[in-house]
Amino acid sequence: MQFLPKTNPIRAWNPKRKQRAVLALELAKRRRKRAAGHGDDEPSVPNAPENLNITVNAADFFFTWDDMSDNEEGFRVYRSMFGEPFELIAELGADEVEFNDGAVEMGIVYTYYVVSFNVAGEPTQSNSVSGELTPAE
Repeated sequence: MQFLPKTNPIRAWNPKRKQRAVLALELAKRRRKRAAGHGDDEPSVPNAPENLNITVNAADFFFTWDDMSDNEEGFRVYRSMFGEPFELIAELGADEVEFNDGAVEMGIVYTYYVVSFNVAGEPTQSNSVSGELTPAE
């Protein structure tokens, strides 16, 4: 007589068991987060920058704005020319309130706006400003 080791019967795949496992992992993650003191609070969207100003120099544009938020991760500068859709041209760090755009050409009207951002997203944009390089007389 031969004795075989006792084995567990093979369980069939059960999608509900997988859902329970995923839920258990998510709940454990939330408990660890709460225990670390972070809670489930989502960060709020930062306030939009204000008072965007442009200074047109001989070969570039210089921008300044007011930082109206204390929770941004940085600022994004958007530019449009010829009435085309705006494109992201620069991403700056937190608390930066100046930008210089030297990638501009003579005789083209450029329009710009700035937004602050963090993991919660982007708020509404700043005011828009436009500038054009003109030949020196």
